[in-house]
Amino acid sequence: MTAPFDLPDRADLYAPAQGTPYATDVPCRQVPAYAKTGNTVSSSQNPIYTHWVDFNPAPMVRDQATMTYPRINLTSPGDRIELFTDTSILTLQVLWVEDRYSNTEKAYQRAYCVRVNRSIL
Repeated sequence: MTAPFDLPDRADLYAPAQGTPYATDVPCRQVPAYAKTGNTVSSSQNPIYTHWVDFNPAPMVRDQATMTYPRINLTSPGDRIELFTDTSILTLQVLWVEDRYSNTEKAYQRAYCVRVNRSIL
């Protein structure tokens, strides 16, 4: 199964509090959800996302969110995604993950993330 679109970006995936990635050079597509909002989002704000990242279904990107409508309760950190650009590394913290078109040839995962400053990890 592969995503129904190109995955032009590459990322490394890290489990919470781990310095070594569990998956490297993973094909993906990152999409900024907002104009640049700075390096961090205040914890006093409702959980919002700054980017989403699409992946093929494997390896599984993991979140630690519990969904209780209408709020998202973040119980502990999800995975960390490091995306490589020509000039820098974009670090994203996974908030929640959706499985899209499960059990079809077009299946993919969409991880909703917040941009974080690498110095606070």
